[in-house]
Amino acid sequence: MIGQSDRAKEAVDAGATAQPGRERWGLAIEAAFILVVVVHVAAAALVYRSQHRGDQLAEDTIAVAQRFQIDRVMWPAVLRGSVPKLLAAGITPVLNESPRVPAQELAVNNTPLLVTERGGHLDGLTTHNERSGTYNLRLIDIQSAGARPLQAGESIVKEIARPYIFSPLDESPKIRRTDPLRLPFTLSGGSYRFSIDIMDTNQLTSLTIGVKGGAVESLSARKLGVIVFQPTVASIRVDANDDPDRANVEITVGFEIRPGKETGKKGPDVRFHRWSLERVD
Repeated sequence: MIGQSDRAKEAVDAGATAQPGRERWGLAIEAAFILVVVVHVAAAALVYRSQHRGDQLAEDTIAVAQRFQIDRVMWPAVLRGSVPKLLAAGITPVLNESPRVPAQELAVNNTPLLVTERGGHLDGLTTHNERSGTYNLRLIDIQSAGARPLQAGESIVKEIARPYIFSPLDESPKIRRTDPLRLPFTLSGGSYRFSIDIMDTNQLTSLTIGVKGGAVESLSARKLGVIVFQPTVASIRVDANDDPDRANVEITVGFEIRPGKETGKKGPDVRFHRWSLERVD
């Protein structure tokens, strides 16, 4: 009897010892669950804040755009979360990633309203300016902006429809043999890099690039593929003229049918998504 009593006592003592251990495990699991919930709530709050941090700026931009009857605006890419609000108001935002937007890029993209934290280099072209937080809402004289040449290191970018990157502003434009892409610029003499995302879904053509007021010095590729793996790049030299600060230059992008493809059942289907022009020197 004494032995049984001792064993029973030992069992009770063991149970009493195990109970705190189970309690600690339970508390640890509860703490882990609470931590997971807190992390998810914090992440959701950060996502919401990121998506809506530009909402007040968007509202101010909409008010200015409507007052001046503007339907296109150069908008900071870091605030892309507010794009739906702008679109809902009938305003097309052209996303910009550069803190210093060249004047001519505003003219090329037809965006007379520039939303930027900087923009002092455009003071002479600004006809109206309002503040919204740390941002300036600058109304630009885009006709005069189109006549300001690029400086070394500046580039003009035209985004149209880059698949898998962001929703297209427009459908990818089609280039025809009788209607090539013609891009007029105001450029001073120097070296430039022209880049274009271009393709031929039927793979029948080779790219041609011409420059009125200059010359193409090199071309990275001519054969057009069914999709764009990388942009085609042309090195361009623009001639100096009597007025080195004002040269009217036109870049023409077209194509020619590759040998042996003339009798194909399908015709060319040449389209482009994006182009850019950068001044090298």
